[in-house]
Amino acid sequence: MEIYWISGGKKCGPAIVPDLLPLLESGEITPETKGWHKGCPDWTPLRDLPALAFYFKEDGREEFPPVGTDDAVPSSVRGASLPDAGSGETVPTAPIQVIAAPPPVLRFLARVLDSVLYMTLVFGLLRLLGAPFHPLYGTPLLWLPMYFLEGFLLSRYGATPGKMLLGISVTRLDGRRLSGSQGIYRGIQVFLFGVGFMYSILPLFMMAISWYQVRMRGVATWDARLGLVPRMASHVGSERLLAALLLVFACMVAAGMLVQAWVPDMLAWMNEAFAGAGTEIPSWLKNMLKN
Repeated sequence: MEIYWISGGKKCGPAIVPDLLPLLESGEITPETKGWHKGCPDWTPLRDLPALAFYFKEDGREEFPPVGTDDAVPSSVRGASLPDAGSGETVPTAPIQVIAAPPPVLRFLARVLDSVLYMTLVFGLLRLLGAPFHPLYGTPLLWLPMYFLEGFLLSRYGATPGKMLLGISVTRLDGRRLSGSQGIYRGIQVFLFGVGFMYSILPLFMMAISWYQVRMRGVATWDARLGLVPRMASHVGSERLLAALLLVFACMVAAGMLVQAWVPDMLAWMNEAFAGAGTEIPSWLKNMLKN
């Protein structure tokens, strides 16, 4: 949904819904700024646009007023002149609060926490079943199920364990949970473009790009494509942050302990692989695996 708005007497846009969130949070535009999108008969305060109504909490009002269903495009959007936006901004009848998007650092920490929880769970199950080391454990195939699981959890609960701990949820623009197909499609998009298949050093580059997108636009590419919005569902204090960091550390220690039994087979497999390439395993890598 493309949205236009009036700022300083000039038409701005178009922009998709998530792109407006950083502008609202910074105060560059306000809930009373006049805006328009398809389906509105004329310029309307942003807080009353159907596409943005979900983002504004208003005390004492259950529903947002309709702004019409006419698909006609205002002349100011088609061409030269702007309609009269009034001499000043109207005062809302009740206090309005913009629903905040989660900071990039919280989203990153939630992603790390979900990843180490999954890794610990998978290695724990493999050890419980007595499975020997297999080269597939170091490939993207080990991680792919995590993103299908993530899609399922988002469609069922609106959050993953990491997101839930850090007060983040992912919903549609109208506040409803994702459908099953949306959850799966989002998971695949994250696996491809968010973490780079979890292959080699690709995740570092892809997560850096995603971090930049969220910092600049307030939303990642995959959420923008699906019209989804991560938002702060609850307050996150220092206790939750500390708990998340401790849980990440505990999972990494646990995962390291779980793979110790596979180290001899891992080293033998890596020796063959490096020998085939005419080199040897770096000493730092060998020491890291042994310790």
